[in-house]
Amino acid sequence: MSKRLFYTKLVLMIAVVVSAFVVVYVNLTYGQTVIHSDSAIAYRYFKSVEKTHELYPSTWNTGNGEVYTFSVLPFVIICNFLIGKASVACSVAYTTVYLILCVGFFWLFKKFFKNDAWLIAIPLYSAFLCSGMARFLLLIQGGYDGPVIAVTICAGLFFYVINSKEIPKRVLVIHSILVFMMLTCGVRYIAEYILPLLLALAIFVFLKKRKDYVEIVKRTSTTLLAPALLGHIVYKIICSHHNMNFGDNSSLQLDFSVARIIESIKNTIVNACIIFGYTENGSRLTNWISILITLLICVVFPVLQLVRIKNLSDNEQGYLSFGAIHNMALIGVIVLSHKTEERYLYGTVVVFLIISANYIYHVIANDREILRYLIVFLFVLATLRLSYGYSKMTIGWRERLATREHFVEELSAHGITKVYGTYWVGYPNEVYSNGQIRSGAYKVFGASLGEIVAQVDSDAFEPTEGRCGLIFTENEYNEQMRVYGSDPATRLVGEPAEVYVIDGLELGDLYDGSVRVFVYVYKNDIADRFTNGLDDGILNPRELDFNYGGVWEEDVIYITQGGIVHGPYLNISPGHYIVTVNGKNLNICEFDIYSQQQNEDIEYTLLSVSDEQAVMDLTIKKYINDIQFYVMNNMDGKAEFYNITIVQ
Repeated sequence: MSKRLFYTKLVLMIAVVVSAFVVVYVNLTYGQTVIHSDSAIAYRYFKSVEKTHELYPSTWNTGNGEVYTFSVLPFVIICNFLIGKASVACSVAYTTVYLILCVGFFWLFKKFFKNDAWLIAIPLYSAFLCSGMARFLLLIQGGYDGPVIAVTICAGLFFYVINSKEIPKRVLVIHSILVFMMLTCGVRYIAEYILPLLLALAIFVFLKKRKDYVEIVKRTSTTLLAPALLGHIVYKIICSHHNMNFGDNSSLQLDFSVARIIESIKNTIVNACIIFGYTENGSRLTNWISILITLLICVVFPVLQLVRIKNLSDNEQGYLSFGAIHNMALIGVIVLSHKTEERYLYGTVVVFLIISANYIYHVIANDREILRYLIVFLFVLATLRLSYGYSKMTIGWRERLATREHFVEELSAHGITKVYGTYWVGYPNEVYSNGQIRSGAYKVFGASLGEIVAQVDSDAFEPTEGRCGLIFTENEYNEQMRVYGSDPATRLVGEPAEVYVIDGLELGDLYDGSVRVFVYVYKNDIADRFTNGLDDGILNPRELDFNYGGVWEEDVIYITQGGIVHGPYLNISPGHYIVTVNGKNLNICEFDIYSQQQNEDIEYTLLSVSDEQAVMDLTIKKYINDIQFYVMNNMDGKAEFYNITIVQ
């Protein structure tokens, strides 16, 4: 290595140290202040483990059929056992995962690719993925670091096993454990890691004209297929004993219509640019730079690296094959399923980033010195500028944290030991009170509070001793007053023992932009006032909306002419159902089943109508998020509505 290349690496090390330090500092300071309900899933799971003494608690309810084994969750559990303050423990866990990723980048390039492109990759990952959501989900709270670890560390480990002359037992064991953990999470890693890896392996073996087929099959079976199968079996066992809350995100639904494909391609390109800093309100110069960086990292450099594939080592060729297949497959699925949101692109973008970092390093190491100096100067300058901008997020972090803690202190001062709020409002309180205040999430179903039984232990809706709080943000309160014209807590639960307002919070990033929160205090837990939507197969009057064409009572709705009962606007799984409306004088009513978003996926037939029942045969073709049952009285007479039963 020449002396000039050595000094070039020292300069690049500045970018590595500064960008990594800023991420760690932001995580340990500002990161404590933005633990919202999704990022607090790991903490709720920790509390469930602590309560049940089970590694996967039988009372835990997951979401979208996913298990979070291969994620930040194990680190949150460990850190909370070791650290007394929950917000600190969570931020330390998130930081640990980030540092593991940095070590993964180092290993992938230094030990696997046999070069120092990690000097490029770490700053690219730490500073250049600069949208607010990318920084939050990848750097601050690690919500999508599982797929990133898969396409970095795991892919490298696999090809290291395949290309080594002697079986590297330690690497084989590590990769096998990681694959096992992946497949205990669900089927997503089959599509995102296993299948692209197998196809890349086949192409790699063909291009390299490898003849040791038996050895390759043996190593693949040992380090990939066997642990994957075992992990999938464990996942199926978990599914059979837990509420998995499968939904539309649990299954792949492709749409081949040309118009929607074109729209999805446009959205994918735009969101890729957003990841690298493009904003609608940004300056023209900044946005053009973001577009240029996106083009270089996601198109130009990967293509140039592909052109030079014959000049690469076997390990580099193996990873490049995997990266090309992985990204083509994932982008195809993203476009055809129309799931073009930014978060679905992270794994693909990181693969592009790795390939581009490898290409940039080869240019720096081998091309003319003037080009090397120009690239390094611009790269380090951009890294320092982006890291400085990112560090500004920490301004006022102590005051922000004090505001969060003040809120739960106010709850405790009024004797509240359990609080209910909408999903984004309720659960942060559990973290910031160090678990002293239990939380449950609700959704308003007509005239009742409906349980949101996902990503939470079932005991969140079991009665506990002590006073209970019901929370509405100012925006939520105003919306309830606009729609129903009466105080929401009194209408949904009953008269509280006390009502007070906490204002000046400025918690828009945790809540909904409201600066005032209404807290209704009840002497006892109000768990018995909650309903569970379709979970029990019965929709009672309190779970449905009513246009007040008649009289609503606790257990019956009297529907007069023009009256409409409708709802519950909830998820329903594909399948065949018998829907029965129970009541009195129903033969004067009309009935409908409808989805505003996916009405074409509903087929139903009205089988019979009598005085006391209306029976419908219902087929749901795909997961639906807003199923609605309608009972309408357009006749001169009064009908009584008791409930709707839905039997699969």
